[in-house]
Amino acid sequence: MIAAAMLTTIGTLLPAQRQYSLSASKVLISEEDDLAPFTFVDARPDGVLLVGLSYDAQVLMLGSDGKRLRTIGRKGAGPGEFRRPAFGGWLGDSIWVYDAELTRISFFTEDGRHLNDKRLPMLIGPPARVIATSSQQALVWTPFRAKPGAPAMYGLVRWSGDKTPVVPVIASPQHNCRKTLPNNKWISVPYCSAIIWGSSRLGTYAAVLDPTASNLTGTGKLQITVVTGDGDTLYSRPMATHQVPLPEATFDSVFDCLAGKLRVAVAAKDRPAAPKYHPAASWVLLDQSGAVWTGQRLSITTRWTRYDRAGNPQGFVVLPRLSRLVSVDGMTVYAIVVGTDDEESLVRYTVR
Repeated sequence: MIAAAMLTTIGTLLPAQRQYSLSASKVLISEEDDLAPFTFVDARPDGVLLVGLSYDAQVLMLGSDGKRLRTIGRKGAGPGEFRRPAFGGWLGDSIWVYDAELTRISFFTEDGRHLNDKRLPMLIGPPARVIATSSQQALVWTPFRAKPGAPAMYGLVRWSGDKTPVVPVIASPQHNCRKTLPNNKWISVPYCSAIIWGSSRLGTYAAVLDPTASNLTGTGKLQITVVTGDGDTLYSRPMATHQVPLPEATFDSVFDCLAGKLRVAVAAKDRPAAPKYHPAASWVLLDQSGAVWTGQRLSITTRWTRYDRAGNPQGFVVLPRLSRLVSVDGMTVYAIVVGTDDEESLVRYTVR
């Protein structure tokens, strides 16, 4: 059903802009496979994918042709096993998977051999978002306190091995404000904000999406900040012309972006037990060139608009229903496509 419908061009650009279209080159996981929902999707440059499965508590490795290469881990609580594989991806030639129920990161070789497990410290509650930057270090979006008795806040912290305390990189207090703290190590952002982060030769990228409305259904402006792994600010500048829709749900969501292991996390004050939207995708995406894609839900479709680094709109593509882009690498786009019966497929598109 979706497989046949998606092998057609479904996107156009804004008038007077370069015309793009998306044509499906491969349906990697069809709705008939009955594997959704996916908890994460991560693409390697050669097209090999890692796909987290919610119900089966496993991670699939798929070839660029969609063929299942192997299964990583299995259901359980022992070494290399999963209860709820929430986030994961490629770490060079290795694989990392964070289990939200066991609160640990498991590392595997490319051929699926288990290497070790690293349990993350519980600061106040379980971490909301995790990205492994090495076998001994991770960036964790988590609730924490700067010191005993201090107000609780969400923040991006640097965790090294099993040592505590962790090092705060970006902190988000429970009220709207922005300031640089005296030690010049933290950047304060609004409580309900989208954070994009990743590692590069320059440092750790962080993009703050500030709400301009009193609820999560308004629009926001993007603030680009670059910090080092130690939390020192290299530069920070707003994308003044960049207006993007905020998420329409108050839950944490994440996506994987191939270039630089970039991630988006939406930190929400009240997280419902059953998220309404897909856990493996978000409304904001950075592609390999540094361009920003933002999703906007329409009546029966989702429109994804591309902005350049200056925040100028370049055009848009349209996907059916609540479909989400999960990775953009040059002319290759990966999307979770939602069909008329709310079943999901993972599709690779070619940008034309």
